[in-house]
Amino acid sequence: MQPELLYANVDDTSFIQVPLMVKVYPIPKVYIQAGPQFTYILEDVLDDFSKLNTGAAIGAGVDIAFGLFAQARYVFQLNNNYTGPADINLRANSLQAGIGYKF
Repeated sequence: MQPELLYANVDDTSFIQVPLMVKVYPIPKVYIQAGPQFTYILEDVLDDFSKLNTGAAIGAGVDIAFGLFAQARYVFQLNNNYTGPADINLRANSLQAGIGYKF
């Protein structure tokens, strides 16, 4: 299990993301991962929108050396971001990629 705490900024909107990924190493240093991801919008939102969103993520990565790693994952938003009375289905799926350091 690999919990993370991430900060993201898209189009001047800031988010805190908390993925809870389960990692499996099919071969040494290469892993696949899957699990839920919770995203909290830090900006003010309109009354008909949710500040907390849930998603399901799947991805892969590689441990490089000296604590460095590279990974990519795709997140499917599960809940409807719109909570108002209209029949609108609003979800934001995302592709995330990055290089990091484990300490």
